[in-house]
Amino acid sequence: MTEPIASPDDLDAELERLARIGGTPADFEAAVAELAGRLERAVTCRSLLRIARVGWTSYNGLPDVPGGELAEFLGRPWAELPQVPRRRDPGGARRERVPGESVPEYVGSLGESLFADLGYGDDDASTPFGRAATGYLSLLAVPGLCELVGWERSLDAHALGMLTAERALRHLGAVGMTAEEEEACFRWLHLATYDEVTPEHLEEMRARRATRLAHDRRPPGAVAVMTCEVSVADALWFQERISAMPTVALSLDQLRSMIDDLAVQAKDATRWAIRREGFAQIGRIDLTSSAADQGPDYGAFLQGHVIRWMVDQDVPFRPHMFGCTSAYAGSVYRSLVKRPAENGEEGKPIVAHILAMRLVREDSLVTLADELVLLAWLMDQRSFGIRLGPFLADRDKRLARPAPEQRP
Repeated sequence: MTEPIASPDDLDAELERLARIGGTPADFEAAVAELAGRLERAVTCRSLLRIARVGWTSYNGLPDVPGGELAEFLGRPWAELPQVPRRRDPGGARRERVPGESVPEYVGSLGESLFADLGYGDDDASTPFGRAATGYLSLLAVPGLCELVGWERSLDAHALGMLTAERALRHLGAVGMTAEEEEACFRWLHLATYDEVTPEHLEEMRARRATRLAHDRRPPGAVAVMTCEVSVADALWFQERISAMPTVALSLDQLRSMIDDLAVQAKDATRWAIRREGFAQIGRIDLTSSAADQGPDYGAFLQGHVIRWMVDQDVPFRPHMFGCTSAYAGSVYRSLVKRPAENGEEGKPIVAHILAMRLVREDSLVTLADELVLLAWLMDQRSFGIRLGPFLADRDKRLARPAPEQRP
């Protein structure tokens, strides 16, 4: 397709075509770059949202392909592997939550244990491995896992954890762990229960990894059966939960309730109370130096406003966007409000957006569709349009440069 896109109807027709094709987040980036080169007019925030909508609905990854045969376990039975003694010392990862500990808190504790065991630090949490590790650990922390599999069945628990990590992040374009990283995770998990990892256990873990990767387009429930010896009686439940992750979104009422609770119970409750004020704000807000008198927590107010704006625009607010909107709003506040007030210079919205995206990418997985939504919010607040082709070209050049210091 090389015809120019000269009207809103032309754009709608092209977006309908792209939606039918679908693909991965990387495919969406390529499609938008090609589309941008054919746009003859500047786009408004509304047009940008229409483009982004195709990304989050049709480019969440290649669809699963059900096989014709029933799935069956393809690994080596646990009973055929060498029997190793259980640990008697208190070392290793903590296999259960303590009373009053939430699942996110427990996942954080497991993450600290895993990272310490591997010699990683806090900065590694935002790496591809760190993000995959979060998905892996989340499965291990799910209430009822011990009834389903159990840490002592380390090969099975590891297989389900890795499957969860890969499928949960697929819609964000993330890749799985390397073979070396996955082996390190298995050693950590296995040694939470046992005294040693035998060569036979490692060989079986690698074989199950090979099976999982060879069937990466099969439904997750089928792959769970192939790689987990313990009968996953709730394989269909597991599949439904994993398959639903790309489209899990929080409603307006859920977000309001969550923010209300955080404004009272969170460690930084004061900032969440300010976010709550922003969440209640309808319409445009001030993103100029004149808003500096709102104080240093105005960035938190902006985040609340971004979240509410997304929901009001029928953009599905997925959990990973909490981190993205926090970093984005804080950076935009510094670029368009704080620094212009201090330096007497007018902030440039496009530059502010690109600087903000540098910061977002340091800590969060973010697709082009997510980025276009954030940019659309900024365009709506400052009432400007963009030529998409030149913007993307400038953005790519700026993002390729070393990042300036952004954090306060």
